[in-house]
Amino acid sequence: MKIPLITLLIINFTFFSFSQSDTALAKLLYSKAESLYYAANYDSANYYYARLGTVYKSMGDWSKYVGCYVDIGFILGIMAQLDSALLVLKKGLLIGMKKLGDKHRVIGNLYNSMGEIYRHKGEYYKALRYYNKSLKINIPILGRDHVSVAAAYANIGIVYYRQGDYYTAIEYDQQALSIFLKTYGTDHPIVAQLFNNIGGVYNDIGNYNLALKYYRQSLSIRLKSFDEDHPKIAENYNNIGVVYYKKKNYEKALEHYQKALLILVKIFGPYHPGAATCYFNLGDLYHNKNETRKAIDHYNTSLKIYIKALGSFHPDVGDNYNKFANLYAHQKTYKIALQYYQKAMQSLVKAFSDSNVYVNPTLPTIYQIKEGKSTVNSMPYLLDALEGKAQTFEDKWKDKL
Repeated sequence: MKIPLITLLIINFTFFSFSQSDTALAKLLYSKAESLYYAANYDSANYYYARLGTVYKSMGDWSKYVGCYVDIGFILGIMAQLDSALLVLKKGLLIGMKKLGDKHRVIGNLYNSMGEIYRHKGEYYKALRYYNKSLKINIPILGRDHVSVAAAYANIGIVYYRQGDYYTAIEYDQQALSIFLKTYGTDHPIVAQLFNNIGGVYNDIGNYNLALKYYRQSLSIRLKSFDEDHPKIAENYNNIGVVYYKKKNYEKALEHYQKALLILVKIFGPYHPGAATCYFNLGDLYHNKNETRKAIDHYNTSLKIYIKALGSFHPDVGDNYNKFANLYAHQKTYKIALQYYQKAMQSLVKAFSDSNVYVNPTLPTIYQIKEGKSTVNSMPYLLDALEGKAQTFEDKWKDKL
């Protein structure tokens, strides 16, 4: 599976609205933090959000104080500092519950942010639980047409996309897009994010022309809002590259992947999951061009980054192992291919550690999946591994005849 970047950037809102009680310092700090965030200067943005939080704490404005925790956790998520992000958000949740109660909109936004972090960690069922907790708070307070509600819809759409449920994903995306268009019009960065996400769905169901249309719409809006070396621009370049790859225009795909990678490494350094995704996609490209050595090198690079940033139990790690397995199976190096399929399953099924290629994990029941109790972090990738492994055994047997 080629990876579009629809999870690199988080959709979230804290919705600061200033009143006469806000000091000039608070307004200045917020303006500085926001401008640094939009310029992708994330560490500096968090510095100013932390200072802003101190001001609001001294004023006793607990809603905006806790809102600063949401923003800081949100930015740490973008930077792939996922454990630190969770710590910040959990601290904000404790303060918010104590000072604001459990039905406040800021608590709803905290739950949405926590869902995002769990999604980035590949814990999709836990992510859905937090998104729904966010909706349970925000819909009665804000109504169904509020952008906070739309943000949760968009994020739920991403989870269903990652689980391979494309039609449910597009339903949530369209709900979110309708609200955002009504609120912001057509030229807002949040609308661009939804166009990008919808493009990802169409890409994966094979409607490449429609995917390209949505990706280009997204890029056109973002180029009006961000510098050309912004991560959101990189997101679009990568995804347009994916479509060109699917259409077998490898030269155009390579051009877009490399542009995306340069931006992401410049902003985040070499060990960010977004960079890993570009290396992964480049590995696929070189594999299909029969440049095996380059493919292996790029798959190795992406795998190291994914494990470093996300841990070994994660869907992207499992998918990376699947790619290695596919490559070696294609070369008829069956023993190595089977070992990589086994590693893929170990990364996709919790507590499955058997390295014996003749042993498979137990699949979850329908009940476990519906109740969010599945031990599998990505059923589509697990099915890819099982299918690839079965095909490799068959090919190995046929070659002996």
